[in-house]
Amino acid sequence: MIKTWISKLCFSIMMTMAFPLETWINSNPIAYETSRTISLTVEKKLFKISPVKEEYMPADTIEQHLSKDNIPVFYSKNIRTSVCFDNQCRLLVATVYWNPTGRYLGYSLPNGEFLSKKDHDPFITAEYKRLHSLLSDPNLPLGTISYNELVVNSKPSLAGVDGVSGATNKDLLKYTVEGAAYTTYKLYTIIYGEDQELVRSWSRNQFSESFLKLGLSSIDLTDRLWFLNELKGEFSKYPGIKDVVMELVSSEDFSISEKAIQVFSPKDLRSMEIQERLLLNYPRMDLGRKNRILDLLYETEKLSPKVIKNFSAGLLSMEMVQQIRILELFSKHHINDPLVIKKVTELSKSTNGYLAQKAMAYLKDFEN
Repeated sequence: MIKTWISKLCFSIMMTMAFPLETWINSNPIAYETSRTISLTVEKKLFKISPVKEEYMPADTIEQHLSKDNIPVFYSKNIRTSVCFDNQCRLLVATVYWNPTGRYLGYSLPNGEFLSKKDHDPFITAEYKRLHSLLSDPNLPLGTISYNELVVNSKPSLAGVDGVSGATNKDLLKYTVEGAAYTTYKLYTIIYGEDQELVRSWSRNQFSESFLKLGLSSIDLTDRLWFLNELKGEFSKYPGIKDVVMELVSSEDFSISEKAIQVFSPKDLRSMEIQERLLLNYPRMDLGRKNRILDLLYETEKLSPKVIKNFSAGLLSMEMVQQIRILELFSKHHINDPLVIKKVTELSKSTNGYLAQKAMAYLKDFEN
């Protein structure tokens, strides 16, 4: 009986709650949003069926909102789902939004809708804001627990109803809106579940130089990191983003700079320009990033003359670890430039036995 009631109620509201294309978060009376990566005007949209299936609920769709040039601006999902707790069922009707990277963007409620707590008490403004704050944090434990872990002394409620009875686990209270633990949990698992990965996959499939330039210029750190991570080994497909990536290599933010270096593969360093631009950043890099650049140079086909000249000129003033790496790099590429030989000869006289031995082995390779 209760199953039938839920199904009919969901279908009724689904048919009456239309959500037009022009509607954006700011047009709703109850709506909260974070900064968007892409600030283009939405001209059209596409649809895909959500991979999330719920019993007695019609299939939801994910909407991709696009600019006139087919650049994803944001994604949305109109939610119609049951929230059952302590033998009471309510329908949750809302829309959630994602950035093209899958980052939570915000939520809104249709006109006349509101969120409620136990005993049907409506949310107050502070609780809507708290919900938005919680949903904005991708690292909450809500994404890694089952609903049964959210409540204590849980037991099945009315036969056939997808709900439980029990108090919220006190260790998890700080991650929920008081009196609305299940609503918080439900929205969080929707935002950070399978739908989020669908959004990310959809965005990946629409990468273009224009889209990537906008994404890599985002004011949000996590957006830039996501785009850089997705571009790893894919740079050759989008040569027009070279200047943007190089600018990020120079970033004072370690995580951004490191990810930007990782975008390049050895084959990308067939370009002498890319080698030389990485070289410009080399002196102020930490050891880890220096080694990453050296790894790329080691595996590429040919070294730029400027790279050879610069490394050989500074060889004697480098730390020993880097001196050895440069010797290995020059040996791999069979560099017997007179300046290199001169510098390595001086290294062969080092008081450090290991370094001297490496230098002498290098010189021996070029005898006769």
